Amino acid sequence: GLASSTIGKRLGMLGKYWQYLETIGAVETKAQSNPFTGHKITKKIKHKREMFSVEEAKQLTEEGSGLIVDFIKLGLLTGCRMKELCSIKASDLQTIDNVRVIRISEEMTKKRGDGNISSGVRNVPINSKMEPILDQLVAHQKERKCHPTQRNKGYLFDTGYTQYEDLTGPMSKRFTRHKTALGFKANVKVAHCFRHTANNLLGRSNVDPVKRAALLGWVEGADQNLMANQQYGDQSFIYSMSKRKQDLEILCDSFWFI
Repeated sequence: GLASSTIGKRLGMLGKYWQYLETIGAVETKAQSNPFTGHKITKKIKHKREMFSVEEAKQLTEEGSGLIVDFIKLGLLTGCRMKELCSIKASDLQTIDNVRVIRISEEMTKKRGDGNISSGVRNVPINSKMEPILDQLVAHQKERKCHPTQRNKGYLFDTGYTQYEDLTGPMSKRFTRHKTALGFKANVKVAHCFRHTANNLLGRSNVDPVKRAALLGWVEGADQNLMANQQYGDQSFIYSMSKRKQDLEILCDSFWFI
């Protein structure tokens, strides 16, 4: 009953664990081949994710408290991936071209399909509604009872790891409990839908796809990878940080209740 991508991910994790068992001599490699590799998985998408409406976003933020609400607000205002949000440290809040930004580095974000180039490395301008949320998270770091594994590491969302050292797991569970209590559909309205929501709202305000790709950290399509941009264009000049911040202010206006 799982989506094909989920099945593939789990088989990959189990396959690596089997390789580990081989290295420590827990299985006889000649007698037993890796049972988790070589499977043909039928392509199947079980659930189509949907964006949150503005009213739904308002409900999520107003009917909650604590870190989960700050997490939701930053997700809506930035369109960041869950891993990116959970990976933010105080040291990632920097100033570039006189604009405060969140620096999303390679280890914080998603890899491309080829596994070589990160599709999300970028600087996310801190808009007017993000600033007080981030400042409060930094200021209250020492007061919060963080997870022991993340003590003194600077994470703004210091909720710990899963047993598989997954940084997003604990926050994902918190968000799932929160939205389920409010009656949201399982597997359809998920944290990744913050990206869908931000993208659609920016698109409705006529922010073109190339700029949305830069703001949200997507690999640009082949039709956008023109030589003018790819080789000769200085993107920090063409799409300046101040203009990026101005575009992200659109989300502040959309989520007026934050």
